[in-house]
Amino acid sequence: MQRVLVLGPGGAGKSVLSRELAGITGLPLVHLDREFFGPDWTRPERDVWFERIDALHAGDRWVVDGTHADTLDYRLARADGVIVLDYSRWTAVRGVFTRLFTRRGRRRADLAPGCRNRLDRDYWNWVWTYHRETRPQILDALARHADHVEVVTLRSRRDAQRWLNALRAKPTRGVIDA
Repeated sequence: MQRVLVLGPGGAGKSVLSRELAGITGLPLVHLDREFFGPDWTRPERDVWFERIDALHAGDRWVVDGTHADTLDYRLARADGVIVLDYSRWTAVRGVFTRLFTRRGRRRADLAPGCRNRLDRDYWNWVWTYHRETRPQILDALARHADHVEVVTLRSRRDAQRWLNALRAKPTRGVIDA
């Protein structure tokens, strides 16, 4: 895998895993939320966003952190691998609150300038309903792209750490052998 999407609920640790994955493999890293949102959480027009997605996914090698299920089919067409953080709702909720309280007042590298870490109604609703609404969309999209996308499903933070440790133990850089 050289064009990898990292998917999962808010609070699961997509950005942290993606950063570690990029460090291990040398693959360029893109944080989708950083590219999507403008200052004060402004959203781009749909056609502008799809042009940006094209530019972000144009290269032959990358790790892209971010679920954005509404564009997943489009992005999966370019990907050759997907890491799914298929954690429980409670793991995600705990991650959201841990991040909220431990990163309070500090800027996050995975967010656009002018976007502060926050917990608003829309974000909370997405995290809380992820397993019922977004997860089935992801699984359907993965099934549609199963002919060319390799999927690694990690079911816990411990699984993720073991998987990253196994990658660290391999001498190969620039390619993820799941």
